[in-house]
Amino acid sequence: MKSYSIEFREKIVTAYFQGNTSIRKVAARFSVAKSFVQKLLSIHKCQGSLEPKKPGGKMKGALYGTEVQLQTMVERDPDATLLEYCEYWGENYHQWVSKSAMCRALQKQKLTLKKTSRSDQGKTERVRNLRIEHWQKVKQIAPENLVFIDEMGVLLGLTRTQIRSYYGSRVYDFKPFYRGSKVTVIGAISLKKVLAVMTLDGSMNGKAFQVFVEKCLLPQRKDSGQKYFRDTNECGNVVK
Repeated sequence: MKSYSIEFREKIVTAYFQGNTSIRKVAARFSVAKSFVQKLLSIHKCQGSLEPKKPGGKMKGALYGTEVQLQTMVERDPDATLLEYCEYWGENYHQWVSKSAMCRALQKQKLTLKKTSRSDQGKTERVRNLRIEHWQKVKQIAPENLVFIDEMGVLLGLTRTQIRSYYGSRVYDFKPFYRGSKVTVIGAISLKKVLAVMTLDGSMNGKAFQVFVEKCLLPQRKDSGQKYFRDTNECGNVVK
């Protein structure tokens, strides 16, 4: 709401000091609240001016100005819980804050909650040597001759994960269970386009992979210099 002008405020104070009136009558005369007239008289007495105060800005949080420390904390332990962050903050900076205060401070940092998980086998010396050996073999191949083959499985036993219910009650439902029932999608992609795609019921095996190669992939092969790469499994040696 916009503040009353200084001229209007002065009229109210002047009307009161002219005498033969009361705060209630002045408030009724200018159609303002009685408390507003009392406030103007108090300001005039203490400050000698009726200039309205500037509106206050946003309240600063408990962790305002600690962006660098927050960034260091998150980089040190990115998957910690809010409670663990609060404990770390109290032990290291001697400032104990609530989980909600920590949550608001982290939200202002524009952090994401996405996580990419990789197998811990990738850290072993054997896997590192295999990667180096593989890179030595493929680094001379032109990128346009690379073809990557990969597959994914889609489980059919899916159900909706959320449902509405009133407070104090809970809705129960049954989740479909299909033992081994799924759809497998396999495809090959080059630098420019998708070369072949095939779907099948169930899991991938050597015979199904050979059908994909002979019926879907090889008819799209236009360059004898193409090199095919696929994740290592029991049917990975079919492609020559």
